[in-house]
This record gives sequence, C-alpha cells and structure tokens, in this order.
Amino acid sequence: RLGFEFETGPSGRLHSTCVGMSSADELTRALAAYREAAVASQSTAVGGDEEGRAPRQAYAESGYWESRFQETDGLFDWYATYNELSSVFRDYSPPSEDTKVLMVGCGNSALSCEMHEAGFRCIANIDVAVAAVEKMRRQFEHLDLDWRVMDATAMEYEDNVFDLAVDKGTADALMHGATSTG
Repeated sequence: RLGFEFETGPSGRLHSTCVGMSSADELTRALAAYREAAVASQSTAVGGDEEGRAPRQAYAESGYWESRFQETDGLFDWYATYNELSSVFRDYSPPSEDTKVLMVGCGNSALSCEMHEAGFRCIANIDVAVAAVEKMRRQFEHLDLDWRVMDATAMEYEDNVFDLAVDKGTADALMHGATSTG
C-alpha cells in the first residue's frame, strides 16, 4: 500500500512524503495527523471570505468549487501531471486496459486524459462541481470516459468496483475544511 507522512516545515507549511504503508490503520493515523496539523495551521491563515473563514477552509465547500469551475475554462492541474506521476503508476499500478480507475475530485485536471493516453481505458471521474463534470465530459467525449457529479464522501458505487483510486487534492480540500471540533 502507498501512503503519505505529513509534517509541518520551518515555514509553517505542511509537507508530505510518499511512503509504503502496510495497513489501513497506518493510513488512518497519517490522515489524522495531517488533519491535526491542518487545524493547527488554520489559526495562522491570512485573509478570509465574507464569513471570516480562512480561504483554504472554503475548499471543503462544494459551492466554492461549483463557482470556481463555472468561471474557469481550460485545464489545470493543481499538484502534478501524469508525466510527473508516471513512475509511481508504473511501480504500483502499471497502465492496463482492464484496470478500473476512480478519479476522485477530477475537477478540470488533464490527468484522466493523460492516463487514458498512457493505456488506462476504464476511468470513472467524479466531482461535486456540476460545471467541472459537464465541461470535462464535453471536452473529452471522444475518449469514452465516465464523468459523474458525485460527492466523494457519499459515493454511489458498489464496494470493490475499482482497482485504483486516484486523488490529487480532494482529501487535502476536505481536511482544510476541518474544524477543531470536528
């Protein structure tokens, strides 16, 4: 299994390191540590929205993403492209036409299309933003990918449908919406 370790660097920013994990408990502990660090770092945020929330707290709100994708055209990758991630995929889940991939929080990232070009053919893309899903479905209809409006915290899929789940930013967005009470 693949997971991440999180720590706060000298600048106060969170840093992650990709590590091997042998159990789901290890991943749960790593995410809990990340959430703790994210909650602690929210008190140092500058700025805010009209409700006084730190900007990154808004990332956990579906309305933020709907508005963003209504106003945004084109493709954008927040974290990494397939080219940057290809060695991880080759090592842990090499491209295959039979691999069933779930792209969590697809947004307007080119990653699904790049993975398709690399040899993954069965890719389901989900996002809470209707605007993102509709734009991506129209732009890449020729690839025969599945595009659905769906909340990653309340998915409508049966258990064990996918061989690989890819998330570049959804967990991060949800964690930044955490509060000290929850």
